[in-house]
Amino acid sequence: MKKIMLVAIAASLLLANAAMADSIAGKVGVAVRGGASYIFDSEFTSSGSGLLGGVKEDIKADIGWTGGAGIMYGITDNLSVNFDVIYFQTDLEMSSAYGAWDEKFGKGKTVDFALGAQWRFMPKSAFVPYVGAGLDFLWNKMDPNESPLAWATGTSFDVDPTYGAHLSVGADYFLTPNIALNAEIRGLYSTKGDMTYKYPGDTDFVAAKYNPSNISGFVGIAFYFGGKKEEPAPTPVQEIKKETQAAPVVEQQILEKGRAELKVEFDSGQAIVKPNYYEEIESIADIMKKYPDLKIVIEGHTDNVGGENYNLKLSQKRAEAVKKIMVTKYNIDSSRITAKGFGYSKPIASNKTKEGRQQNRRIEAAVEYTIKK
Repeated sequence: MKKIMLVAIAASLLLANAAMADSIAGKVGVAVRGGASYIFDSEFTSSGSGLLGGVKEDIKADIGWTGGAGIMYGITDNLSVNFDVIYFQTDLEMSSAYGAWDEKFGKGKTVDFALGAQWRFMPKSAFVPYVGAGLDFLWNKMDPNESPLAWATGTSFDVDPTYGAHLSVGADYFLTPNIALNAEIRGLYSTKGDMTYKYPGDTDFVAAKYNPSNISGFVGIAFYFGGKKEEPAPTPVQEIKKETQAAPVVEQQILEKGRAELKVEFDSGQAIVKPNYYEEIESIADIMKKYPDLKIVIEGHTDNVGGENYNLKLSQKRAEAVKKIMVTKYNIDSSRITAKGFGYSKPIASNKTKEGRQQNRRIEAAVEYTIKK
């Protein structure tokens, strides 16, 4: 019961801290993963003579382990190219009419160099499922040290490289806009490589066909870097004409409604006030100088890209950035200004569009006390 509760608590914490994914377009991702593999059976088809001549038996593979790393580049929000290096290892066993070989055949080892692509669904949500496909080059090795066939010093197996293709299905679960937990199931189909048996004093011969085809399950973590920041939505021409009357409009809103929206917008994930918004901030400073008893609350808001805690902190930083400019540049007493962040709890537009998200990354000024006229 305690274990179930711990799992439930851990799951709820993950959900609470989930973040919306950023666009992968132009980004580089790096992932590390580990897991287990079911490797398909190989076949012992000896072309030798004597004891080994003509033997034909299946070589069984145990469930093995796998691990690796990969790098990706985002072409669009949905499409990426990927390069992975994956290592597989498993114990091989062979059952034979000779009985003595009904034990370990050796260890199969493979390094898979995979080049492919992924198509990502819901690319800007916290949970991003995907499908993938690609081509593979596989370097194979067989270690016979634990095999009954390795009875002579210097015995070895040489395994030819093989080629294949893979299909995958998986998902990223974003903890922050650029860090995600990853899970994937991948199926690999490969050609079979000749396994040449070498031992001292005799002619080498092809002893088996090694088959590195497998189905693997991975879990890991992925980190995303770079990319292009979303550009602010262009300001409509008709609004530019109103900028010369910004202060009277803001003053009218403050006097009549006790609240005014400042046209101070931010880049995604940023709390830096651009100089072209200083005039808008100055309009509030001028009103506060005109009405010495006026106190206001600078409210910071965000879009819904990222988790709740992340956006609350970001909106607070945005509000404080505007307050700092009013205090340091326009000489307003800091005691008259309160900065408060609301995260994404009060959107004024749809977060489903780029333009809507830009509008939601904003600042508002609210009257804290009644103006004495």
